[in-house]
Amino acid sequence: MNDAAGNIISALPALIIVLIALAFLWLYIWSFVWLYKDAQLREKSGCLVVLILFFLVPWPWGLLIWLICRPNLRYYYYSEPNSGKPIADVIEMKKCQKCNMPNALHNSRCLYCGAEFMEEGL
Repeated sequence: MNDAAGNIISALPALIIVLIALAFLWLYIWSFVWLYKDAQLREKSGCLVVLILFFLVPWPWGLLIWLICRPNLRYYYYSEPNSGKPIADVIEMKKCQKCNMPNALHNSRCLYCGAEFMEEGL
């Protein structure tokens, strides 16, 4: 019985290392999925952004570069100058059919859930 407990205890450091490696692998894959979705949300090519940051810059630094240099979400999130109203009250908006959140008419995708808008009148 002591021999079996000793084997389990001696294998514990290897198990911890494997679990930590799996956690880092999950974080690595998740960061590229998030990066792709964030680029698409900001109306940039998600594939291009992921490929550039994957091949040209080591992993955590590429993610930090994107967080620092990524484009802002569209201007209609900010207030209209001198009106005191959110710009959503000033410009025409449409609601997303999927998440029911307001978006500017010129958007091709929902800024909240990423769903594509259907062209009307075509």
